[in-house]
Amino acid sequence: MWRFWMARGYGGAGLRWLERGLRNATHAPEHLRALALEGLGVLTVLNGDLAEGEAHMSEALRLFRGQGDIRGTAESLINLGLAARQGGDFGRAEALCREAAELARAADEAHLVALTANNLAELAADRQEYDQAVERLEEAARIYEQLGDKGWQAITTLTRGILLVTQGRLDDAARSFAAALTAVDELPQREQAAFGLVGVAAILGHEDDGALAAQLVGAADALLEAVGASWDRGYVSSERVIREQALAAARECLEHGVYEAAYSAGRELTFDQAAAKALEALAQRKSP
Repeated sequence: MWRFWMARGYGGAGLRWLERGLRNATHAPEHLRALALEGLGVLTVLNGDLAEGEAHMSEALRLFRGQGDIRGTAESLINLGLAARQGGDFGRAEALCREAAELARAADEAHLVALTANNLAELAADRQEYDQAVERLEEAARIYEQLGDKGWQAITTLTRGILLVTQGRLDDAARSFAAALTAVDELPQREQAAFGLVGVAAILGHEDDGALAAQLVGAADALLEAVGASWDRGYVSSERVIREQALAAARECLEHGVYEAAYSAGRELTFDQAAAKALEALAQRKSP
């Protein structure tokens, strides 16, 4: 249930329900308690309290290990790794993710294998090892395609696009963003759609279309705010850098008033309108 709350932008409500449930259901089976603690930990971290969130997830991990629940253990390790990355402890984040990957492979949990490949890719990107990051993302995308999981395939494609922009491989990035935005309704979390908009904005910024770049960033910012998310969270570090680059490029090629008007106009767009503009721009661009 907590994944539904997170995906729909109702993390605050989910947090309150889980806190109340754990407080009242003192005699709940350990498996259910572990699941609730895991959800509470993730939502608490997303709400900005890393220490408390990690404490909940660590307790969930202890319970999952005690029950011999390999999937639950691997998922807890993955989420603790994400929290460690958000807190800047990249070494611990990688160690947790690698342990989760070993468990997932041993248990033949293909979805978790792909998820750990995704997370290790982002850690490689943090180290600026972009070729390794893209390779891991391609591994994850192949697994998701085999599983028929279009949502996670779209997330992986978005992340790949962001890394390709960072490398200056704009044509490859454009293809990734076009594919991801076309499948945006499959995304597990609505806020992730914003990453595609800033990715396209970064490409347009490189190609001196500052007005549309500013509009798309404005639309992405409004989308994140609407679901209670923020660019300040550690797990969107690469996307935040791309956003800043897109805005810097837009400011450089536009007068201040024109820039402000374009950004404000973008904030008024619905996501579907912004995505349509982004896809049209990608279709019309000419490769250098």
